[in-house]
Amino acid sequence: MIVLTTPTGRIGRRVLERVLTHTDEPVRVIARNPGALHADATSRAEIIAGSHGDPGVIDAALNGADALFWLTPPAWRAERLEDGMEELARPAADAVRRHGVRQVVAASNLGRGVPGESGLVRHALAVEDIFAASGTAFRAVTLPGFFDNLLNDVSALRDGTLGGVLRPDLKTPLVAVDDIADVVTDLLIDRSWSGQQDRPVLGPEDLSMSDVAGILSDVLARPITYTPVDLDTFHAALRARGASPAMADGMVTMMSAKNAGLDNAVERTAQTASPTTFRDWTERELRPLVVS
Repeated sequence: MIVLTTPTGRIGRRVLERVLTHTDEPVRVIARNPGALHADATSRAEIIAGSHGDPGVIDAALNGADALFWLTPPAWRAERLEDGMEELARPAADAVRRHGVRQVVAASNLGRGVPGESGLVRHALAVEDIFAASGTAFRAVTLPGFFDNLLNDVSALRDGTLGGVLRPDLKTPLVAVDDIADVVTDLLIDRSWSGQQDRPVLGPEDLSMSDVAGILSDVLARPITYTPVDLDTFHAALRARGASPAMADGMVTMMSAKNAGLDNAVERTAQTASPTTFRDWTERELRPLVVS
């Protein structure tokens, strides 16, 4: 039995599709909005309605489970980030221990061992520690920024603009969500691994935002200008979108740490690299939305 959280989210939806395709094991999903699941999921997976942050829901979902995919939802309105992240994970880790779940795979962030305050990342790493303390076999799939975040910028790209907090010249790893889902799925259906360790997914190359703008300009056949956004402006925009003060502060601190090299501490190897290039992703996923 494989249990999946966030099955309608950007990563979770793709993991669910792949798990249903690649294994005959029973699949159980925890869905806050079961009506948003695709038809194949509703016909083949057992659905538990509710939040995976609800102790009763996660306890019921892990009864008889062999593997769990955990993704901490954004603590968008949390008054304290530890309440929306660590305290959300503790009942799940307790249920993992109580039900003898053999393997847990969690989507997380790069940054372990990097000195300095990292905001949201610090709390994500604490979630990893909570699951590791359960004694289960554990893999933290540690991630940089996603290509797919640009899907939120289609309107701006049509106008030739792109804004962001990252320094224009800072080369960092970037990854396609499809590649993340492939790694998570492989771990969930493989019963041979044990122990506890990180599993970074770093994309095929490091890119700066200037590099990104250049590739976008080429593929979208229009000049794209990248404009850096200062952290105060970023903080104000987050608050205007409804983020709590704690969430806005955590995001700003995380992005400041990324600008200082947070995502650059892990070496890209044959194992940590992933295949989808930014150019290929842009041609396949972004160009049809921007160029119409």
